[in-house]
Amino acid sequence: MERWSLEALQAALDSGEIRSQYQPEGVTSYEGLLFPDTYEIDEDVDEAGFLRRLVAETDARLTALDVEARAAALGRTPYEILVIASLIEEETRVPAERAMVARVVYNRLEQGIPLGIDATSRYEAEISGRDREDLDFESDSPYNTRRVAGIPPTPIAAPGQASLEGALNPAEGNWIYYVLQDEQGNHFFTDSFAEFNEAKAECARLDLGCG
Repeated sequence: MERWSLEALQAALDSGEIRSQYQPEGVTSYEGLLFPDTYEIDEDVDEAGFLRRLVAETDARLTALDVEARAAALGRTPYEILVIASLIEEETRVPAERAMVARVVYNRLEQGIPLGIDATSRYEAEISGRDREDLDFESDSPYNTRRVAGIPPTPIAAPGQASLEGALNPAEGNWIYYVLQDEQGNHFFTDSFAEFNEAKAECARLDLGCG
């Protein structure tokens, strides 16, 4: 196998010839459409062939999850499910919390409350060429979910199987807030603004990054 190049990978993406069946017309970003997994690749596979396999894997996973029907039942498109799954992927590494984070997202969307997910602003900084921690919370960017209601226009990461399942099967609950509560990555979930502020203060006291 010849050594692959980033230039050839980018050229394959830029060609527009590799498309997911769930990729809306006019969407050129491949964020979230290249399924994260370990792959065995034949020696004769080139960059474009590899990317087609990743996109095909995403399509296969979504199809197996009956994404068309289940997304419609949630009032969403399959692509929007990918976006929501990417938010879940970035927000928690605790398997049991994925469906809970999904419920917070759906509750906020239903109530017209901005999602307030800082990971979307990190993504905006990255695609704008800034440091990921150079966050602009005053921006009118659709990725600034502190200010702009609704979900971002594209995924912000590549969601795995568990995040896809969480997005399609949100837990039952009235939560609209969650706050990191320990170094293991567990969160405290609540629908009370007072409890949210108390949990945020405790998070800051523990120096978990909530200050």
